[in-house]
Amino acid sequence: RPSWPRAGSAWTAAQLADWLATQHDVRLSAAPLAVRLRAAGYVYQRTVSSLAQRQDAAAVAASTVELAALEAQGTLGSAMWRISTRPAAP
Repeated sequence: RPSWPRAGSAWTAAQLADWLATQHDVRLSAAPLAVRLRAAGYVYQRTVSSLAQRQDAAAVAASTVELAALEAQGTLGSAMWRISTRPAAP
């Protein structure tokens, strides 16, 4: 009996392509497999995760106040935030 991912787990197209090759001798690379899955209405990718539910509301509020204070002082435009467009020295 072929092994299948446990319920609720997600595989990438590359992992599914490897599984198809191993279990069913069907050889497709990940890109064409992804196109076929999408055309058939299947979703194989995980959704984008968010850390919003893990954040401490009090810490977020405190950071927001601190950030507003730094912006008011003009501290946020300092050299710490500048990005150089010059190439790095060898």
